[in-house]
Amino acid sequence: MDLTIHPALSQWLTERGPTLYPLGVAVILLFLVSYLARPKLNADIPWLSGAIPRISTTLLYVNNMPGFFEQTKVALAKKGIVQFYLGPMKTYFVTGTNSVRAIFRSAKEVSSDSFFLIAQARIWDATKEDLAKFKNDKSGRLKVPLPGFENVPDKERYWAGMHEVMHRYLSRPNETHVLAMNYQRYLEERFDTKFPLHKAKQVGVFDFLRDDMGMATTTAFNGKKILDMFPNILDLLWEFEDTAPSLVWGLPKWLNRGPVGNRDRFSHAVQTYLKAARPEMERIRKEDKDWEPVFGSRYVRELVNWTYETDLAMKTRGGCIMVLTIFAYVFFLSSEYHQPLIFLVTFDGCSANANTIPIATWCVIELARSPALFAAVREEVATAYETDPATGKKTLNISTLLSLPLLQSVYAEILRLHVSLIVLRKIASPLSVAGYTLEKGASIQAATDIDHFDDNVWGSEGHPAREFWPERHVKTVDGKRQFVFAGSPYDFFPYGEFLSLSLSLSLWRAEKYSRDLFGWCTDS
Repeated sequence: MDLTIHPALSQWLTERGPTLYPLGVAVILLFLVSYLARPKLNADIPWLSGAIPRISTTLLYVNNMPGFFEQTKVALAKKGIVQFYLGPMKTYFVTGTNSVRAIFRSAKEVSSDSFFLIAQARIWDATKEDLAKFKNDKSGRLKVPLPGFENVPDKERYWAGMHEVMHRYLSRPNETHVLAMNYQRYLEERFDTKFPLHKAKQVGVFDFLRDDMGMATTTAFNGKKILDMFPNILDLLWEFEDTAPSLVWGLPKWLNRGPVGNRDRFSHAVQTYLKAARPEMERIRKEDKDWEPVFGSRYVRELVNWTYETDLAMKTRGGCIMVLTIFAYVFFLSSEYHQPLIFLVTFDGCSANANTIPIATWCVIELARSPALFAAVREEVATAYETDPATGKKTLNISTLLSLPLLQSVYAEILRLHVSLIVLRKIASPLSVAGYTLEKGASIQAATDIDHFDDNVWGSEGHPAREFWPERHVKTVDGKRQFVFAGSPYDFFPYGEFLSLSLSLSLWRAEKYSRDLFGWCTDS
């Protein structure tokens, strides 16, 4: 086929050729220089691929998380970073201390807000108006607003207000001590009524931990009023927990009736309780007790009050309280539950009582597997008991308990092996990771299922990373056994972000689990 040029166009090109040719060369050179000098966004980063581009990897991520991790680990072995599309979103998956550290940088570089909004919309079932409040708040989560947002009223700083309640009432030692003491008290009450000493009774371990520990935790955190109004609140909780992951994907209600129904029943119960408790809020806050039966702990009381001060709708309020208090103690699930729980990874350890049920169950399982380990832990925990000379009652010295090296090592190993968690952020500005510049708007993720099983970090001669080894974090220093963590902070993130809030929470949780589990074992 012949290509002809219109005579007028030919004449125009001829007349302007001397001017156009240099311009054309300059444009080509400009594009060439830009191409060669571009950040290494995609060139050398391995891709996760499948039979159908984009779709195959997304389906694997959604439907077969163990398979996704296996494929990802192979690709990560090359450069410690891979890229793929999760639906329409460009996504990077990383491993290694420095790369994981990048996920926890400042809000200027990475943000979890967009994923938190998914949780609020689909798990809390927040109203559109309340979602807009959070979406439009760009002032940050810290007490001091981000530059350019100094004039935002405190009432409209929704992220900062929520963060402040969690930080103040879940990380300060005096507050966590009160929570732990109340938890122990209510768990002991359950023991006294259901399991009297010197009377044998067959008990299913997980059922016991789920029901009795769950009841004690809910009482310590949320008080007795909600349990009096809804004795089946834990049944609603477990129904919700069983199907909550499928809510994340935002399927239409007619395709997801079961999970939506479970969420709505749970939320309705919480909303009904909150409406009944509202008239007592002012009096209770003035009294300022460590614990009272209507709202329970200060954490719940102040979180509920924050939802009123910010004028959140009742539906949003119910979702907030059911997720960040009652649901919190099953917030991260054992590694047997491989679901991509996007809504879970946005809270970074802010949950009130994460890991309780599955982690305590795994503690029991590992102790039952090894009579020698059980005897060693029991002997070690016995050194933390003190006897009240007046009453003769045994109590645990928490400072002593937290210094026990084997107990801490067992707990760390359980968390390392049995918490399955994906941490993800949205890149807010170009981010340098593993020698590459990752573009704004993409997602960056890391998984405990990969980093917690890295033999280069956790492996020891004769004890690969996949093995439960209770002595992994115990070292002898100057002839004394000490707890020495085997990895670095960013190799270990069972609560999301290891630092700040999660660190204090981990100490508190170790305190709780040690009392409820090993205290029970030593007194049996």
